[in-house]
Amino acid sequence: MANKAKFLALLFGLLIFLRGALLLWAFSFGFYRDSNLYVSLGYTLFERGGPFSAGVVTLPYPLLHALTRSWLNPWALVWTQIFIGALAAGFLVYVVAKSSPLLATVIGVLLVTDLVWGAINRNLMTEGLFVSFNLLSLAFLVRHYNELRHYSGRKTVSTRELFLVGLLYGWTFIFRPSSLFLTLLIVPLYLWFTRSVRKTASVTSGMLVIYLVLGAFNLWNSGEFRLMGQSGYYTGSPLFVYRLFSTENGPASQQLGSQLESCLPGVDYANLMDTTAGGTKNNEILYGQFIPCLRSQGLSLDQASDLMTDAYIEAIKTRPLYYAGVLVREGTTFLKYNVPYILRFYLKPELNNQCNAYSWCENIRQARFSWGADLPFARLYERAATKLFQVHLVLIPLINRLFPKDSLLPFLSAWLILIVFLLLATRGTVRFLVVACLLFIHYLILSVISGYGFLERYASILTPFYIILSATALVTLGTLAWNLLQRFRKHNPQSTH
Repeated sequence: MANKAKFLALLFGLLIFLRGALLLWAFSFGFYRDSNLYVSLGYTLFERGGPFSAGVVTLPYPLLHALTRSWLNPWALVWTQIFIGALAAGFLVYVVAKSSPLLATVIGVLLVTDLVWGAINRNLMTEGLFVSFNLLSLAFLVRHYNELRHYSGRKTVSTRELFLVGLLYGWTFIFRPSSLFLTLLIVPLYLWFTRSVRKTASVTSGMLVIYLVLGAFNLWNSGEFRLMGQSGYYTGSPLFVYRLFSTENGPASQQLGSQLESCLPGVDYANLMDTTAGGTKNNEILYGQFIPCLRSQGLSLDQASDLMTDAYIEAIKTRPLYYAGVLVREGTTFLKYNVPYILRFYLKPELNNQCNAYSWCENIRQARFSWGADLPFARLYERAATKLFQVHLVLIPLINRLFPKDSLLPFLSAWLILIVFLLLATRGTVRFLVVACLLFIHYLILSVISGYGFLERYASILTPFYIILSATALVTLGTLAWNLLQRFRKHNPQSTH
């Protein structure tokens, strides 16, 4: 079993690396508006009091830009992203194969064909590595569940390995600040795995080392010990997009409304920003009008952040049931969102061409192909991948008949059916893998829609985790069908002739 697991890991790791190389050859690397921010932060990262000290993003991704000197040439970082993705997928296949080679094979095949993950892994953006590090963390989590839940296995995982994995968890959870609270899940899980305070402390100390190092760097750079900067102004997006804001919500809301009114007299807060306007338009309003307005009133960025956060909390307390409905509605949008738009966004040169400040920008325009609806392969792939990667969407045509047109309830119902089936039909390590993926997907969805709001590119980072659930559902259904067939043949031997 161990040799088979190693073979599958090497095979799919290599295939996923080649997939990344092929996409890079065909479509070149991706550069967007935020890409320029990361490159410039990497360039000035070690300048004390430089742009990074404003605390717009966390340290890991700018640090990778600094280490690979991406402002001179981005290829080293892009190839690093592709390699780490292949490593993460290969190790996950290895861990799953030790319990179920068939499931590991199906997961591997679907991951190889996941062009969405492949597309984002060639971008100079956080999404690709965010997926890879979380997939690698998931693999270690499943491995340790498998090894540590038995007393004999507790001796096979050393405290050194647990410490190193703690470093990985810490790095992963702070790669994007929305994942930081996953730290609170790891500690009780390892206490349950190990039944040992000392071993749990090894994992915890690894995470704390990462957080202390990052905090110390921020202390040196900005004079403030913190893991991330003030980012409460992000909450201005859901505050207005979800139509939660009212000056009657509380004192912070009243102050915010008064200060915005001074710059934007007569502004219609209820209709200025909305979920159908698109992230770019809403961002232009938030960062191009609201934040400059508050700054012109004498507020620092931290004060503007705190004010918007306080107004957001007041709005939630004022209309808790409405807010809960918004979270369910927006969260379900993630479950229905699938491959076509994401690939057309990431693999079209004209959308991939927001670079002009560096000598190597011209390389982006050398993409050999462009993904679009006019390509027969693209249309075929989009139809097939949508159903394979998000297998719950197969149920939508049947469930649609029960609900009004354009309702989100079919998607929510299909998702719940998938969850119930997987939880009832799986056992042991496979069930733990399912539960871990479900927790991650729901945590990520909730953190995004409550802390910022839905954007299409945020949905793209879920495909590998949807794939794990879909592969598990397909293998489980196939196994159940095979067992029923064998039972039928056993009770009806004449049917085999």
